[in-house]
Amino acid sequence: MQGLRLPHRRFGSTATLKGREIDFVEIRDGRIHLFEVKWLESADPRWIAILREAAGALARSKVYALGDSHLMCRTASSFAQDGVQVVHPAEFFLAT
Repeated sequence: MQGLRLPHRRFGSTATLKGREIDFVEIRDGRIHLFEVKWLESADPRWIAILREAAGALARSKVYALGDSHLMCRTASSFAQDGVQVVHPAEFFLAT
């Protein structure tokens, strides 16, 4: 089993878990926040499952606490599904 690799930068790209990648990882305030970015409008359950799997692995970390998991796509409106925030990138960046 390949472990999760995290970048050394504050906001980096591409972490992997069992051969699957998470597009962006942000480490802020001692928490790891996960971001998966897709072009399509709908939130494919496979992407949510990958984020949940990565979040589950990180929840066992003794170094960092788990933050939020986000699936960014061209969804018409934001919603939460299985602990993952599904959000349009424009809406996400307006809120931060």
